[in-house]
Parts: sequence; C-alpha cells; structure tokens
Amino acid sequence: MNKSFVPITKCPKCGEKIKVKTLRCSKCGAMIPVYS
Repeated sequence: MNKSFVPITKCPKCGEKIKVKTLRCSKCGAMIPVYS
C-alpha cells in the first residue's frame, strides 16, 4: 500500500477532482465538506 496516497473527492459544484483534506475547490472556490 502506498503511504503517500491521498484520498480524492469530487467538488460538488464543478466536479473537479480534489484532495479530501482541501477545504475549498481550487477551480471554482466552492467549500468542500470534510468528512472525518
């Protein structure tokens, strides 16, 4: 298993692939809900 793997989620607004830890989408600026 790769330890440098980062979970990826999709922006609910524009569908851009972003890291789960990111609080907002770098493409459209929408806030991303973070699930623990």
